[in-house]
Amino acid sequence: MKQNYKLITNSSVLLAYTGFEVAILFLFNILAARFLGPKEFGRFIYLVSFVMLFTFLADLGISLGIIKSVVRSGFESQQYIFSGFFLKLLLTALFLVIIVLSFLAFGRKEDVLLIIYLAIAEGLRSGAIYIAYIFRGMEKMIYEPLFFGLDRLILLIIGTVALLCGYGVNELIIIISAAKASSFVIAFMFYVKYFGTPRLSANRTLILAIIRESYPIAIASLFNFLMVYLPPVFLTTFKDSRDTGIFQAAFKVTLLPILLCTVFVQSIYPSMISRYSASENDRNSVSRFYSLGTKMILNVALPSLVFFSIFSKEIIILIYGQSYIGAVWVLRAMGPYILFSSVLVMSMYVLFALNKGKIVVKIAIPTSIVCFLINYFFISIFGINGAVFSLLLISLVTLTFYLLTLHRLGYRIFRLRDSFVQVLSSFIMFLVIYNINGLFTVRRSYLIFMTIILGLSIYFIFLALLGGISHKEREILGDIAKIIGKKVSGIVKLRSR
Repeated sequence: MKQNYKLITNSSVLLAYTGFEVAILFLFNILAARFLGPKEFGRFIYLVSFVMLFTFLADLGISLGIIKSVVRSGFESQQYIFSGFFLKLLLTALFLVIIVLSFLAFGRKEDVLLIIYLAIAEGLRSGAIYIAYIFRGMEKMIYEPLFFGLDRLILLIIGTVALLCGYGVNELIIIISAAKASSFVIAFMFYVKYFGTPRLSANRTLILAIIRESYPIAIASLFNFLMVYLPPVFLTTFKDSRDTGIFQAAFKVTLLPILLCTVFVQSIYPSMISRYSASENDRNSVSRFYSLGTKMILNVALPSLVFFSIFSKEIIILIYGQSYIGAVWVLRAMGPYILFSSVLVMSMYVLFALNKGKIVVKIAIPTSIVCFLINYFFISIFGINGAVFSLLLISLVTLTFYLLTLHRLGYRIFRLRDSFVQVLSSFIMFLVIYNINGLFTVRRSYLIFMTIILGLSIYFIFLALLGGISHKEREILGDIAKIIGKKVSGIVKLRSR
């Protein structure tokens, strides 16, 4: 129980906050898409994506790398943290210069001021992420929702009012910039409260140590940023902002399950490092723990793939309206991307936990180059079709490289029997939902929702019947039930006083 308590608490806090954050951002994107229309929504996404494409320069893996320093050294890692602050300041300045010069060279001159607003705000938010990851290293994830929750609420409330009042892209960019900047203010206040005022340390030895630890993460991050933000930039550059709006409408939906899987992996990352450090010579024990994480991810990715393949039209029309009907086939085609991307994230974090960052670099450099070239070639010629094909091809090829590398190192993140049971359960779920959906003469949102609930129930029932839930998982589920029971009983006692 005690062994699982911290893991369950940290994962549940981050997953709960992610659900809250995803819901707010998704609602805001729905409102922006509906009020702006495909063309202006595409322009809005283009400006945000252009900034986000360069955001990795403001961090270069330092935030994720500091987790290892904190996990290994605890509170004695302050000098590393201070050196990290110094590096962050330099990198943020570099990020601002590069992004402004790049947009002056390739973007529209009238949007330069908006790009500057967004870049400054994103630089500050990157600092907030660095502070949040310091707390993650100490396995105190409870503070992270406080850092970033307020800026999301500001964005939703003020952004919604602006859209209702008829304001457009320019005003939304200013609101987003202010909301992002607020997250740094809150995070900095919490850091000062718990650790005192941070200092900038230019310790050459520590800075070089941080760079050695973080540069593999930086290169891996480059690949992820290219995958997510390059398609909208190329679509707007080579085709039209309307195509960007249509493509992103579907892509935003696929990001929901991917984000949940990513945050789950990030929440167990400190435990992955600890498990490897404690059982370095026991590869079977380490593999069992990592395969359990992959299994949890597949329990999100596989049902999502089924739902998006069957209900793609209903989902797009319900969320965005008839003007985005062109996004239906995009959502259906990108279903496998959810599976590839989610397992890819797990594979990458496993290699980092195994101290195999150099291998990640060897994979990330060629795949980043290939990602750029494939997106450039296919999007410039085929537009949206090329963007979809590029995502699927690049994610599948990259995932294959990661899995082959882990197999060569003697680690498995899949247990064939468990994965087969999960795939079989999802296939049974697909057959049931597909046939039930065919009985509906009228598509109602509540009928779709009920069918999705039924589908999830069928999936987990067959998963249990086919032996897809292990003793360890039952133990964790039991611990979750006990923790929830204690919380609920505490609330009841508090109210009864």
